[in-house]
Amino acid sequence: PTGLTMASHGCSGLSPPRSPMASLFGSEESRNSGVIGRFSRTNSRFSGAKSNDSVLSVPLLPLPEAAVAKKRGIWARVLGDASAKDVLTAGVYGLVNAVVVAPVMVSFASIIFRNPAFHKHPVVYGQLVKLVLFSSAVHQAVFSLTSTLPFAIGQVQDAGLIFLSSMADTLVAGTQEAPEEEMLATVLVSLSLSTLLLGVALILTGKLRLATLVQFLPLPVVGGYLAFIGLYCMMAGLSLMSGVQVTSLLGLDAVEQWKELLTPSALLPTLPGLFAGVGIILALQRFQHFLVLPALLMAIPIIFFAVAFAFGKNLQDLRDIGLVAQEQPAGSALSVWSHFDFRLVHWKLLPSLLPTWLGMYTVVSFSSCLDVAAIQMDMGKQLDFNHELATVGLSNLASGLTGGFTGSYIFSQTIFTYRTGANSRACGVVVIAVELLLFFAPFSIVAYVPKLFFGAVLTFIAADLILDWLLRSRSKVHAAEYAIIVFTFVMINLLGLEVGMGAGVLVSMVHFITDYARVPVVQRLQLRSNVTRSLLLTAELAKLQPQVITLRCRGYIFFGSTLQIMDDVLGSVELGAQHAAQYPNGLSGKPRQVRDASQPSPQPTRFVVFDFSLVSGLDATAARACFFNLCRTLAPFDVTVVFGGVTTGGRVERLLRGHQIISEDEGSAKRFETIDEALEFCEDELLRTAVPDAVRENDAITENAMRRSQGLDISSVLLNRSCSSTGGNGS
Repeated sequence: PTGLTMASHGCSGLSPPRSPMASLFGSEESRNSGVIGRFSRTNSRFSGAKSNDSVLSVPLLPLPEAAVAKKRGIWARVLGDASAKDVLTAGVYGLVNAVVVAPVMVSFASIIFRNPAFHKHPVVYGQLVKLVLFSSAVHQAVFSLTSTLPFAIGQVQDAGLIFLSSMADTLVAGTQEAPEEEMLATVLVSLSLSTLLLGVALILTGKLRLATLVQFLPLPVVGGYLAFIGLYCMMAGLSLMSGVQVTSLLGLDAVEQWKELLTPSALLPTLPGLFAGVGIILALQRFQHFLVLPALLMAIPIIFFAVAFAFGKNLQDLRDIGLVAQEQPAGSALSVWSHFDFRLVHWKLLPSLLPTWLGMYTVVSFSSCLDVAAIQMDMGKQLDFNHELATVGLSNLASGLTGGFTGSYIFSQTIFTYRTGANSRACGVVVIAVELLLFFAPFSIVAYVPKLFFGAVLTFIAADLILDWLLRSRSKVHAAEYAIIVFTFVMINLLGLEVGMGAGVLVSMVHFITDYARVPVVQRLQLRSNVTRSLLLTAELAKLQPQVITLRCRGYIFFGSTLQIMDDVLGSVELGAQHAAQYPNGLSGKPRQVRDASQPSPQPTRFVVFDFSLVSGLDATAARACFFNLCRTLAPFDVTVVFGGVTTGGRVERLLRGHQIISEDEGSAKRFETIDEALEFCEDELLRTAVPDAVRENDAITENAMRRSQGLDISSVLLNRSCSSTGGNGS
């Protein structure tokens, strides 16, 4: 399940077999499941409640969902048939989820808009943070209303963050000379339009039932990308806490940035957040209760302000020394959409975002399928991956239409809610309410929460991602795959997101080709046709059998298999006396074992038979470089190539004819529908040369009589034939 291509692990087939990532890291089941290292797993140890399989039971003849919704109204659809107690329970767990996801969404805003151009005016940045919160509420609303999982939690997610941040940087660079209003309009409209188009693409992928195709993205490349997300979160956290603009910790200018970070003025405000983030990791490893993470997140700002007030520092003092963001003027939350002025957008810059958007579509669709796979694995219930992918697309469509950003299922929170037994959409409603409350609040949350809090959250996410993919994954994948994870991670740091991932995919392809080429595609067999022959000819064929080499091929024969097939055939062919002296080591040229002089000389090979019954396909390179060259190489030595199991009019037959490997010309390779027909042809040719005509004709008459006498016992027929061949009376 950790193969480099996911073609054999299509989304629709990920359960009951585990998903590539889920099976990669095992589970308890989801705590260590495969979507390790993404924020969808930031609370992967957050699922402490027991599973309740009964909550998913449905009536045998349920009403159509649309009819139910129409009949009961939207609130009845949201709350379902849950009792007041169930709704209250779901609301409590919804509040727990909100405590976890809200600060993470604020931290994600610092990743999307980490370019210094967005931090010139505190009011603008505060509005952008609110926009991320509103986008998360939109995602949650769509999941709560349309998902087949009533307990689903869906938010702005880390899988698309780096692509959005990269787009924002590209657009800022392209509008350097333009006024700030044009820069903001270009960035916000472009990001929301990219999210909208992503939603359309995901809906089409799901509706056309093409979810399996997104699994072709190599897993080690995704691992390297997720490790880079961890590093990116770390850089965003360091920038937030230290005030130093960190753009590369491993790039070409990393030395200079490390020097700035290690100065006392930058290091002192950074260390508490780093220690707090590492402390969260250690605490979650030690304690498994689901309230540990929310409690830690609430404790960090409480302890911070308690210590600060103990030292006589008030909130304004903390702002003056840079530990808390400056207070921002109050304004209408709705004013954020005033920046979406289509007249100010630099539309000519949008085509340059296409490569980044394609990468975002691939990664988001791939990671969404893995989120669904992890949820399915924990539930033990088959989910429709195409439907769920379409649901993710619908949430992104709604988010893009409202000026928001990419998102998907947050599988750790979804599984946590499922395990609590809170089978009500009220849980999602509470999350929406909290996020909308923060959005409409007349102040910005970042002006009242210490920077080290958001830095600690980003450090926690970063450490979780980096440890999972650059350390823990080492024992879960092959050495070559781990090398590709590290290679992709390094290349993204050195060459950028698109080029780095492209390099990882290229290396993965080369590794897959070399790996697949090592798989044996041919097997030498001793086969005979099913034709019934006399004892005389049967005995004769047994003597002539070494003159026929039969090779059974299987799987897809491509250019990487040609060398293996050529070596197997040329190393097996025995030459006649007239050619043996010229080629003492045979046609392969490799030294052969010296035969004992007392042993008889091997019979020269006359036929090389390929059994294509189990061949799924053949590419043009293999047809030309392997089979065409084999025919031309063997023809001067009176060796005929025969293909069996090649269907008339099939793709393989057309390819063999197209390269003139088989034709009506004398001396070309022969083709037969079945391997039995191919072997019968070879046997007839051997007998025609080795057996006198009189004996062969007499035996043919007897064989025809046998085939017509279906009611006779076969042993008596063979006895009669044996007697007639020796002049007996057949009594």
